[in-house]
Amino acid sequence: EHPGICNCGPTSEIPTPTRTATPTATATRTVTATATATATGATATATATATAATPTATATGATPTPTPTAVVVAAPVLCPTPEPTPGNYAVLAGSDVTLDTSTIFGNVGISPGIGSTPHYTGSTAGVHGFIDDANAAALNGQAIKVAAEGYAAGLIGSATIINDELGGQTLPAGVYKSNATTFKMTSLNLTLDAGGDPNAVWIFLAESTGTSLTTGTSTQVVFKDGLGNSCNVFWQLAGTATLGVSSAFTGSIMASTSITVAGPGTTVNGRLLADTGSVSLDAVTVNGCVCL
Repeated sequence: EHPGICNCGPTSEIPTPTRTATPTATATRTVTATATATATGATATATATATAATPTATATGATPTPTPTAVVVAAPVLCPTPEPTPGNYAVLAGSDVTLDTSTIFGNVGISPGIGSTPHYTGSTAGVHGFIDDANAAALNGQAIKVAAEGYAAGLIGSATIINDELGGQTLPAGVYKSNATTFKMTSLNLTLDAGGDPNAVWIFLAESTGTSLTTGTSTQVVFKDGLGNSCNVFWQLAGTATLGVSSAFTGSIMASTSITVAGPGTTVNGRLLADTGSVSLDAVTVNGCVCL
């Protein structure tokens, strides 16, 4: 077993949001004509009556976009099987890792690495786990990651499309993709609502092969009422991720290229996993996940 975090618990019922009324418009037109002729002796009377049209119209305001409904989805598998097979990493890179003076609770891996070993720089004093540099364990970690990415990417057809600006949104469990192929969190926080289920799963998909995810200074991904498991939040990115200074990020990033975490003061609760590129850390804290 390797150090990290992962808390699970019983499942609770997830609430369903209420729909708003659909706009309505009605128009009514009525025309009535009556003609009466009466003759009595030398007297003739003709009467004609017409009622003017009376249009009426009623309209309500536009229906707002409904809040996403919680969806139960299986989590991508980032744990090796059977345990205790190596392959679970808090930080995993394809080319190299910059540690600086970061604190990492979990293992660090590099595979395949570029150039000669070591493929990491900075102090290893803060690494509370193994460092697997271009070995079979790190190679297995990359294989596990690729399989998890394939599963997540396969869900894109059923994903709920949301605004690319995550700040200020509250999202129930489910699968989400950006309306702009990238995600960003500029200044406000993203809130994840487990709906009473501590085992709820979120999967975010960004299709951009450039910058897929960026977070601003001091932004946070938080759980509503503190209920949720950071190891059940996944970010599958076709490009890169950059996390801002003093931010607090939740979930495991699976990036096709590279990941940069600016510091100091930044905390990541989850994993930082890069396919081909580097993982660069600047005096940050990474709390990895334990495989049970």
